Amino acid sequence: MAADPAPPGGPVEAAGVPAPSRWRRLRLIPALDESARVVAAARGWPGRILVALLFALLVRWHGRSELILAIVPSLLPRHRRIALALVTWAAVLAGLRADPLRKLLLRFADDGRAVGLVAPPWFPAAAALAGLGVTAGYVLLVRSQAGGLLRRRPVATWVALYLAALLLALEAPAGDLARLWLWGVLGAVGSFLWFGCYALAERPGRAAGAVALDLATMQPLWSVSHVPVPRAGPHLGRIEVAGPEEAARWQLKALKLLLWALLLSLARTALTRALAAAPTFDADGVPWRVVPYPRALALSIAGTPLPAVAAWAAVALTFTLKILSFAIWGHVVVAGCRFAGFKALRNTYRPFEAPTLADFWNRIYFYFKELLVEVFFFPTFVRHFKGRPRLRLVAATFAAAGLGNLLYHWLRDTGDIVGRGLWGSLAAMQTYATYCMLLAAGIAISQLRNQGRRRPAPTPARRLATIGTIVLFYGLLTILDEAGKQATLADCGRFALGLLPGAGAGGP
Repeated sequence: MAADPAPPGGPVEAAGVPAPSRWRRLRLIPALDESARVVAAARGWPGRILVALLFALLVRWHGRSELILAIVPSLLPRHRRIALALVTWAAVLAGLRADPLRKLLLRFADDGRAVGLVAPPWFPAAAALAGLGVTAGYVLLVRSQAGGLLRRRPVATWVALYLAALLLALEAPAGDLARLWLWGVLGAVGSFLWFGCYALAERPGRAAGAVALDLATMQPLWSVSHVPVPRAGPHLGRIEVAGPEEAARWQLKALKLLLWALLLSLARTALTRALAAAPTFDADGVPWRVVPYPRALALSIAGTPLPAVAAWAAVALTFTLKILSFAIWGHVVVAGCRFAGFKALRNTYRPFEAPTLADFWNRIYFYFKELLVEVFFFPTFVRHFKGRPRLRLVAATFAAAGLGNLLYHWLRDTGDIVGRGLWGSLAAMQTYATYCMLLAAGIAISQLRNQGRRRPAPTPARRLATIGTIVLFYGLLTILDEAGKQATLADCGRFALGLLPGAGAGGP
């Protein structure tokens, strides 16, 4: 029987990179972490103070002032994870991470008494503590003897129980303060949902103190997403720096990431301002300007579609801004983790060097891909179609990039579930569901085509053709990915037809 197809690749950054080309030697940001002299200076107290000040200034510029607290674990290397747990929950109790939960709860604040309850920082903090307690309680139950039945499918049961709780909460009486508390806890559990999946996947047998520390740092200080970046718990112990020299080197790596995020932010700002100040163009007698895709789609829905060239420009602009935003956000988050003393790999890593469609997705948002692979791909790959390796790979890919992708984004927007109801919110995701299926199909085909295939020598022309094909595929998927919940598949279809030359008519 043929060998099983390989699952999706791991972190590209960890695999190393080829010898630097003539162009890669031209560095915008010096390789501070590769200089023994700079690393030695960063180990001393004057250097540590300077590096910490630069870190504080940069994270503040990026609007993540709470990451300054990452300096505390770096100063307590023997108790790094305990310090991380303390500063994480200090930030929660101080209300520095309360905005997403507060916005959700304000949907239920029908009277002054409810608004007064939601406004102070202590309420979201109390809800977050309760959400951690629910998540930790389930994890401990699964690991106990009493949770024997749950150990068979712990992750699936965990997600199913959360869905059942959402259904019950939607039926709770409106305007009741008890309902406000219920949604506060559910919103907090939702933020821990996928962190809990990783905790459930860990093998039991750790000491009680270690498990308590794992759970306390399950959603660390730098986490502002429902995606663990990186996975926390015991994994943080595995990637913790060893010794002052390695700590200094990774703190310098954190500064480099923040500087890269700064440059990318300036580039994004310059691009948007340049387009805002650009003159009006003319195509076939129709005036137009470069606008983001959501605006172009709205014009198409209103019956005044842009010319084809303007529609292409809108898609290209939104795709470019999305890549920049992913890189900026991921660099800042990972920098906070690195400065605290953990060797987290980059979330976005040289996406335009990807040789395949699957690898591009891996390089854009590595930690989201890792979550889908661990929670959806591997369980499907291990249990089903063992005698049919190609079908096995396709099924696992659709389970991850298709079903898992859709489920994550559906459950992430708790506010939309509140507003539309469980089934109404799912129906509103028709365009994103189609995007997920097309993405899964593209990745599956890419994996099958490249399975065991010997790639030809990467000539400049071949590299250009490869990345052009990849960008075209993902760029066109932007039409569905960024359509929003108000647009229908028919709306996106009409816009896609407008990309054909001569198909667009009218003007803004």
